[in-house]
Amino acid sequence: MNVRAVNPAFGPFLAFFLVYFCSTAFSEKSADEKTMGAVRNCKEHFRIFIDVGHYREAPGATSARGKSEFDFNLRLAQTLQKTLATRGYRQIRLFVSNGGPQSLQMRPKESGKFKADVFISIHHDDVQSQYKSTWIYNSENHLFSDNFKGYSLFISKENSAWPQSLQLATLISDEFLLRGMVFTKHHAEQIEGEGRKLLDEDRGIYQYDQLIVLKNNVSPSVLIEAGVIVNRDEELILSSQARRDLFSNAISDAVEKFCVQKTIGVRS
Repeated sequence: MNVRAVNPAFGPFLAFFLVYFCSTAFSEKSADEKTMGAVRNCKEHFRIFIDVGHYREAPGATSARGKSEFDFNLRLAQTLQKTLATRGYRQIRLFVSNGGPQSLQMRPKESGKFKADVFISIHHDDVQSQYKSTWIYNSENHLFSDNFKGYSLFISKENSAWPQSLQLATLISDEFLLRGMVFTKHHAEQIEGEGRKLLDEDRGIYQYDQLIVLKNNVSPSVLIEAGVIVNRDEELILSSQARRDLFSNAISDAVEKFCVQKTIGVRS
């Protein structure tokens, strides 16, 4: 066998290449290990407060088929709790209000007692009355509107952690969009009851400073309107376990990314 000697001119280049390759591989391995360590830490210690919007006696919006928003909220929140627990998260609080005049104030208070790292309030959406019409379902009249569909995300700049709230909302919306979901812009319409500022027109993130559950919180806080339940087609989609699973996996992925970024000091 004829073995040729390495050209001495390539010696320095070869040495540089080997050092670069080894250091890069080590750096990538170290980064992966750091990320995995952060994920393990998040699952053990990161505290997630899930707020079920409204309560049984004041159930919020009514769907196109006469179902209460509270029921939609509860089922989605329970699915999210289960998804996070299945992934290994140990510090989860699902809050269901018993109602009363202090219901709104109690939510951020309970979140504070829990020392939540994030506060996520689950809701389903409505539209203003001028967009509603009547149809008959199961021999009864119901209000509906098929004008709008999609999710919305709200944060408050009255919350001291609002930059982190925006970061979390951005991650959540990115996960929703990745899964083919769409957002609605009807809350930005300049009509009575709407007129909310769109902070991110590409992600459906709104500023709503006076929402008590957001502004009175000390944790990064996001209110999620999962979809428009007065839209007849979207109501059926939102009623399905498949959509609840899709939403819950999206939110869980976003929460994990948020926690990891916080843990290792990365900012989006």
